[in-house]
Amino acid sequence: MKKYGCFLFVTMAFVSNLLFAVGVGGSVPNITLPLVSNSSAKVNVAGINSKYVLIDFWASWCAPCRVSMSTLSKLSNSLGSKGFKVIGISLDKDPALAKQFLKKYPASFTQLLDTQGISAQQFGLPKVPTSYLIGPNKKVIGIFPGYNEANLKAIRELVK
Repeated sequence: MKKYGCFLFVTMAFVSNLLFAVGVGGSVPNITLPLVSNSSAKVNVAGINSKYVLIDFWASWCAPCRVSMSTLSKLSNSLGSKGFKVIGISLDKDPALAKQFLKKYPASFTQLLDTQGISAQQFGLPKVPTSYLIGPNKKVIGIFPGYNEANLKAIRELVK
């Protein structure tokens, strides 16, 4: 009976992730999260006003995220004139870990905190890091699991 209950729980968790998953062409979930630097200041992710928005999910325990912070900062600066903005979402359960990480690996873009993992669930996050590129029509135009040069090149191509 315990095996059946565990199987059912895992299956339900997987299916719920599929139900909430945001794919290419999908809309950004209406999520409001606090800033890492100031938990009383909140940002509605769907309401970010920019032509292109790259939503980057990260965590302090994620090794590729250490490199991605400076690279995404440079990308944000180089594509900013095209209406491109990067928003980071830390999935750390402890805000202090996110703050320590950003002290060690600073980023020049807005950083939000999701200690409950609600945004990851609503996006259907496949892994950390993963980035979602939102286009001018406020729809997802690209999903980039992991961190690599091919993803960065694809983002540059989409933001023209």
